Formats: sequence, structure tokens, C-alpha cells
Amino acid sequence: QPPPLRVEDQPTQSRQSLPPSPAVACVPKNHVSAAITTIHVNEGESVQRAKSVQDILTACPDLKYSENEDSPGSANLVCQTCSRYKSETKLYNSGTGIFALPVVDLGAELKDIKRTNKWFSNLKVSIRRHLDTSKTHIDAKQYFKSVEERKSRLRNKNLLAATTVVRTAYLSIKLGDSFASITPRLANLALAGADLGQKNHSYAVPPQVVDETAILIEEQVSSYFTRPLVQTGNPPWFGLITDKITTSQRTRQMTSARLVNLSRDNPLAPLIINIYLGHPPCDDKSGRGLAQNIIDLLLKHQISSRHSEKRFVGFSIDGEYVNLGILKHFLDLNLIDESLGEHYEIWDPAHVIERAVLDAFKNAPILQKHIKWLQEIVKEVQYGNAYEHLLKAAESIEMVLLKPKIFKTKKFVVDCEKVYRSFFNNYKAIAAALQELMPSSTAESCLRHMTDKNFILSISFLSCICSVLAASSSNFQRYDSLVNDVFNHYENLIRSLDEILNMIEEESFDNCFYMKTYSDAAKEIEKGEFKGVPTIGRNTLWHHYRSLVTENIFAKFKLYIVALKSGLERRLSSTIDNTSLKSYAGFLNLLYSAITPHTFQTTYKPDVISTLMKVPVRNVEIVIEKMCRYLTKIAKGVGSEFDFNQVLRQMLIDPACYENLPTNVVDGLIMILTIPCSEAIAETQGSSIDLLHTRYKRTDDDDTRLQNELKIKLMGPEPCSAQGESLVKIVATRMAAKHSFLSVSQKMGPAITKILTKKYSLPFKFST
Repeated sequence: QPPPLRVEDQPTQSRQSLPPSPAVACVPKNHVSAAITTIHVNEGESVQRAKSVQDILTACPDLKYSENEDSPGSANLVCQTCSRYKSETKLYNSGTGIFALPVVDLGAELKDIKRTNKWFSNLKVSIRRHLDTSKTHIDAKQYFKSVEERKSRLRNKNLLAATTVVRTAYLSIKLGDSFASITPRLANLALAGADLGQKNHSYAVPPQVVDETAILIEEQVSSYFTRPLVQTGNPPWFGLITDKITTSQRTRQMTSARLVNLSRDNPLAPLIINIYLGHPPCDDKSGRGLAQNIIDLLLKHQISSRHSEKRFVGFSIDGEYVNLGILKHFLDLNLIDESLGEHYEIWDPAHVIERAVLDAFKNAPILQKHIKWLQEIVKEVQYGNAYEHLLKAAESIEMVLLKPKIFKTKKFVVDCEKVYRSFFNNYKAIAAALQELMPSSTAESCLRHMTDKNFILSISFLSCICSVLAASSSNFQRYDSLVNDVFNHYENLIRSLDEILNMIEEESFDNCFYMKTYSDAAKEIEKGEFKGVPTIGRNTLWHHYRSLVTENIFAKFKLYIVALKSGLERRLSSTIDNTSLKSYAGFLNLLYSAITPHTFQTTYKPDVISTLMKVPVRNVEIVIEKMCRYLTKIAKGVGSEFDFNQVLRQMLIDPACYENLPTNVVDGLIMILTIPCSEAIAETQGSSIDLLHTRYKRTDDDDTRLQNELKIKLMGPEPCSAQGESLVKIVATRMAAKHSFLSVSQKMGPAITKILTKKYSLPFKFST
């Protein structure tokens, strides 16, 4: 039998020379020993029950089997904790925590060493004594525990500082401020006592926050497309909204995806969400090149051609894309057979209205001439010294100008309506200003034009028509418009134009609400003045000239309205005459009637709905009746203030509703709701790009970061919301793992100190 093992546990250096542990210093000595003993009692008991050396190693992770290099054929069990403690503090001899194994048994497996051996019993006693009572091991454990506690406190402090800095940077990004604004914000927080750390407070932090946050948002976007819906078990349908924009003299293609939001996290969330995908440059502006650009962008978000083949519903685009055949090229490049599914291409009705207005002016040259007169008049008084005369004229007649700075013609009917309204409200002041500028030939010409009876009647008529078109355009531009909204708003617009056309035939607008501005202007002109300014009519009295003016004006008005209707019907025929879209609109109108009565005429065909929802034709009415009952019940619970989209969403997220409907029916309804009907969201997102482009240089890296920042601005949650705070904490955790926001010095960071010193003359000095 080998002699019993003896553990060398005496230090070669005095224990009093050890540095006091900060964690032990504040705890009574006897309490420390008791705590450490309690910690290792389980390990000691496990060692005592061990049947082999392998069991000892399993029971005590601190021990490690090690062959002795100085004495070949021998081996030791080494306490790693004591070994690390010795190497870091260099206060204990090399024998501490080392247990020798017998040479005779080195050739055998560790598990074959039996507990019957006396040396094995002594080994276990020595190891347990070392774990439970050895001052060396207890001090080592306490030392590393205090070190870990200090590291943990530093990590928590660093994470707290990172969270504050990241939250401030995220707020700056969402507000669209420059990155340099983060340092003043952090300086104010430092004055308020926030724990910011001492480093990473400059404008270099927000770009890192942009990159980290964009990664999280892209992961979430990809999950939107691929995660199966609870309601159907299938991935969601998606539509695409795309438009070309020009920024910094370079053409880019803005693309967004439209999906139905069926998350139950927020009951008040909108039914439709539009996800910004990107706006990469497009060098090839052909239909095939633009389609390939969209496909590359989808692949970047993990949306494959196979996924598009199964869940893509269509485009909402403008006239240029329609003429380029973007849908056909997209399907061809994705190898999607057009006959295997329904894919729709909806020309944005708001763009159709603008094109129809331009065509209508070509059929009424006199109205177009009067528009040019209006441009000359507002240009004459809008700038320089003439604008000062306008302000003085308005002050002299005690009149307040209504948005005088919008005296210019716009492209869209919504803006043109504001121009007409401001012109008529400021008509008297403009006339007075032109009167003061009379020596000028242009001022005299402008005054003669604006007091012409024909001009006043034409602009009044166009103002009324523009109000009707602007209201319809605003309705069409809702980003959450459904298929039935397109048909219903178009039906209302055509009905209004027909009513106006009938009144033109009767040569009377007295009882028409839309034409009130024209009626009031005609009544004033009969008195020989308009807005208190005398009118002229080819040097002829009004009552002699009235029949000729009325005949000519009404004839031109009729040509204008007829051409306007023709342009709308021609361009929207691909949508309005589509049998499937018309049936889908009628289906939604029938559901809408369960909530509130309406007079819309669009109806559905049962066979179309049967094909979409994969139910027999005879069961279509049964399914619709069941949906109507659910919607009526939900609407009653909501009260008088409800929205059709919200009621539909409540039905689709309520298990009591969608679980009692066939899965194919729910999937078909979601597909109908996903069809994109407006391109307005692309216009809105595109307007945010120009503001960001002024901040970046024109390099590829900056372009990538610009798109990342736009994703955050358009899709990131609000900074004060629970989702926003969750996002901030995730980004802060990632940044705290890569960067330290703490320094050895306890002073403020140099970036904050510079601002505070300049702004508040720090340090403060108080006299007692």
C-alpha cells in the first residue's frame, strides 16, 4: 500500500501579507467561514461518496487530472481554483491544492480504481478537508467571488450607461435630427444626474446604433413574411408598392410591402401595415430591369421566388409602371405561371385623377389660358418689392392674408385647391397691390386679367371641381384602403361629376353644394363687381354680355367635365372592369352592410368567391351570413365610434370567430384585404429620403447606412413605447458587449465636458 497522501497547506509567505478582499472586509470573519463551508458541503459529500477518481472529478469541477511532467509515470489531481489564485496573487507555494495519484495504478483506467484501496479513502478525506476547511481554498474562492462581483457590477453599470446612450441616439434617429445632436442631449441628461458613463458620447455612436437596430428590424421583417399565421397555418399574403424617386441626381426605386397585421399584442393596431424594404439605385429603367431590382430586394429579405409564387397578390403602381408591364416581367423572372393564380395590377387612382385633369385641360383651351393668367398674377405679387406692396395693401384694407406664400400653382389637385382658395380670399388685397404697381405694364395686364368676368367664372368653376377631385384624391390616398374603397370612392366621384354635368346642361348651379363658390361669384358679377373690386367684360355692360359669356363658359365647362370623366374611366377600366376585383369589392361591401347601411352599387359573384375560398357555391351565402353575424356583434361591442378595418381585424384575431370559419375562407379573406390599392405610402416614404440624403456623403457605405436609418425612422417602434424600450435594451446589450462606456476616471466624458464647459462655464463655483 502506498503511504497516505499529505496535502501541503502551509504558505511560504505570511498570510498577513495578503491584500484584504473588499467583499470580506465588510463581513464578520466567522460568518465568512460559515458561508464558504456551506457552499462546498455538497461537493465534499459528493467526494466522500465517490467510488473512483472519475467520480471525484465529476463531483468536483475544480479538480483536474494532470500528468506530472517532472516525474514521468506519475499524475496529480490539481485544484484549479487554488492554482489560479497562486498564479494571480503569487503568495502560496506550489503544493497547495495538489493531490498525488499512486504510480502503480497509472496504467489502469480512472474508473477502475476501487474505493477499497486505503490510499483512495485517504485521497477523499484530503480532498474534502481541502474543500471544506482549507484556508487557502476558502480565500481563493472568496477572492474570485469578489472579483466576479466587481466584474458583474461593472457590467451592469456599463449596460446602464449604454442603455441611456442608445435610448438617446434612438430618439435622435426617430426625430430625424443630425447625429451631432446626441451630445447636447446627453449633456442635459448628465446635468439631470443620469448615469452615462465617461466614454462613447460623440456623434460616432448613433451610426453604430443604426447598424445594430437595422439588423434587428431586418430579422423581424423577414419573420413577417415567413412566419405562419395562427389563423390559417400559412405564411401571410403580401403585395408590393413601388415607385421611382430621384435623389441627388440618381434614380432609385422605393419599394414597400403590404401585409395584414394579425398580431394580438396590440388590439388597437391597424389592420394594414406597410413595410419599407429599401430604395436601391436602378440603372436599368426598363420594365425587366425594374422588376429584377424588386426581386433582388426581396431576396435580400429572404423572400424567394417560390414564396412569391405562392403568396404574392399584386402591385399598386403609377401609369409609367403600368405601361412598362412591371407585373408581367415580375412574374416571368420569378417563373410564375399567370394562369395558376390571381395577380393584380392596380393603377393608383390618385395618379389617375392627376392625369385625367391634364387631359381635360387639353379639351378646354380657354380654361388652360385662364390658369396661365393666374400664374402670371400670383407671380407678379409674390416676390420682392411687390410682395411688400401686397402686405401694405392688406393692412390698409384691414385684411389678413390667408397663407400668401402658397401663391403658386401645384401639380396635385389637393395643392391646387389651396391655391384657388388663397387666391379668392386674398383677391381684394392682390387687386389693391396691383393698383399701386400700375405704372408697370405687367401689373396693368395682371389687373385687367383678374377683373375679367370670364376669368373669375373660370377660376371659380375650377376651384369647385378641384374641391371635388381633392376630396376623392384624399380618400384614394389612404394607405389602408381596401378593394371596396377604390370602387366606392370611384362611384362617388363619377356620381358627383354626373350631377355637375346635369347642372351644366340646365345652366344653373344654385342648388348644388359642390358649386357654391361658382354660384356666389356669378351673383356678385351680376352687380358689376367681385369681392368689392369692379369687374370688366370687353368694355360691355354685364347684362348685355351675360348670354354670350354664359353660353361660351358653359360649353367649355361641359367639354372639361366630359373629358375628365373619359380620362378617369379609360385609365381605371383595368381595375373597375376586372371581374374578380369587382366581386371582391362587392363581397366587402356586403360585410360592410352588416355594420352600417350604405348605398354602394358594387356586388359580388358567388362563383368568384367560391373559387377563391374553395367552398361550394351553395355555401358562399352561409359563410357570408356567419361573417356578418360576427361583425355585427363586434360592432355593437365597440360602440358608435368604429372603423370597418378595425372590426375586420377584431374578427380575424378573435379565436371564437376565425376558429368557427373554414381555414380556406379565412385565408381568402386575408388575400382580399392584402391587395394593394394605393401608392401613397411610397410617396410618403420617398419624401423622407431627401431629408436624409443631405446628411450623408455619396458613397456606397453611406447609402447602406442611409437605408438602415430610413428603416428605423419608418418602421421602428416609438421611443416611449414598450416595444421601443425592448428594442433599445437589446441594442444596448449588444453594444455593451462590444464597447465600454466606462473609464478609469470618474469625470464626465470629453465630449460632454466640452459642451457643458462652453454652455454652462463648468465647473461651478459656489461661495459659502
